[in-house]
Amino acid sequence: MDQVPTSDFEKIISVNLVGTYRVSQAAIPFLEKSSGGGVIINMSSCRATQQSKHGEAYAASKAGIEGLSMAMSVSLGPKVRVHVVSPGMVDVRSERNESLLPDVQTLRGDLDRDFQSEYAPTWGAGKSGALSEAHPVGRIGRGEDIARWVEFLGVLEGGFTTGGVCI
Repeated sequence: MDQVPTSDFEKIISVNLVGTYRVSQAAIPFLEKSSGGGVIINMSSCRATQQSKHGEAYAASKAGIEGLSMAMSVSLGPKVRVHVVSPGMVDVRSERNESLLPDVQTLRGDLDRDFQSEYAPTWGAGKSGALSEAHPVGRIGRGEDIARWVEFLGVLEGGFTTGGVCI
């Protein structure tokens, strides 16, 4: 913790947790007016509960999203359902948008450096390293895997569930 400035901690909390709160808050009036209700699906990370070195801010922000979402599911139900998708290791490098705002690029660069220093030795060529081999399905997640979860949770006919964290 002594290596992470408080300003960096606050930026990550602001982007991840406060940003999630603000977007949800803006969507609520529209979802409540909708005849079929609505679904809010927030994104977290397995890092909310599985820690890594120097990951305090990220872990706190993602755990906060999970707590916020569970509280929202109680407050907004039954008209609006709230879920969290909390993926593990997902390869999104080929899906990056290089036109991100400078602050986001800086934060992402810091996260990339942390990722590389922690995981690069086991990542392996062609994404077939120890991380892929250790996963029960034999590979790291892809963006479309997460999209399928979001699609499943977002179906209005699936109205029995709310407040869940899907890993």
